[in-house]
Amino acid sequence: MSIVSNNIKYLRKSNGFTQEQLAQKIGIKRSLLGAYEESRANPNLINLTNMATVFGTTVDHLLKHDLRNTSETAEISLAINFPKNQQAKEVKSLPQALNTSSPTKTKTPTQSPISEQKKYTVPAKLKNTTDSEKAAEPFSKLDNTIESPVLKQPYKHLNDALPTIQWVSRQLVPEYVLQYQNPLFLTHLPTFQLPNLPKGYFRAFEIGDDFAFPGSILVGTFVRNWYDIQDGNQYIFVLLEQGVIFRTAHSQDMAKGMLNLKSDLHTIADQTVSLSEILEVWEVKAFVSVQLPKPVPSVDRVATLVHELQQEVNKLS
Repeated sequence: MSIVSNNIKYLRKSNGFTQEQLAQKIGIKRSLLGAYEESRANPNLINLTNMATVFGTTVDHLLKHDLRNTSETAEISLAINFPKNQQAKEVKSLPQALNTSSPTKTKTPTQSPISEQKKYTVPAKLKNTTDSEKAAEPFSKLDNTIESPVLKQPYKHLNDALPTIQWVSRQLVPEYVLQYQNPLFLTHLPTFQLPNLPKGYFRAFEIGDDFAFPGSILVGTFVRNWYDIQDGNQYIFVLLEQGVIFRTAHSQDMAKGMLNLKSDLHTIADQTVSLSEILEVWEVKAFVSVQLPKPVPSVDRVATLVHELQQEVNKLS
């Protein structure tokens, strides 16, 4: 058992809390609190702060001092909850309360009744939404309270040096075909970033079975002038009827208003589409996939295998 787990269990029992009651006060599940007490999990800073506030101690004491040892906890006092119909008379300090066998008589310090002490309510983040918790009584404020950590600077999620890429999932393709020019729709698309991309305006599309690795995300740069489409280059075409497809441009004839598209897969036939059917064109610059291409043997390796096979045949002849 670790120091912090022993302290949590010890302070909870000393304050008369069940695991369920303490878990509700700090806003976590009872099972997680049980894991803290049994050293099966380590509490994060937020939960440590909340527990320290409830117990009237500090995070430093919870982490570094064994509060069960009276010699190390002479200045630690516990928040004690009295029943509604019972008046608090006197509260012993923790060392005196525990060291009952000490032969030396020590004058017991008196503590003012709880009704005369300054009260504070449980912070909102520690309250449970149940009616019983909403009606919970305030407990006495101790001297060794700590403040919640405050972030001085906001965390930056995006790197300004990298392009921010909007991406369209396959489930969103039908809606994208209808609203691809709607700025409000586009601003709500999920985004991500990739390094090593050239300058440009990018968008990503989750592709289907017309790519070597189905389910991959293709990243393309926007083609403003369709006369810039070149034979042999790979593109993402957004079509009015077919949606999003991946094809290689092949012998396009712009003068006739037609474009020939060729698939890299032999199972998909070539097709010719009218320019009026094309909504957008994006030239593929990268793809993201959880699948890796299968290794292809090099020409040198194949030649070596042929040579070795020929030698074996010669030995048999």
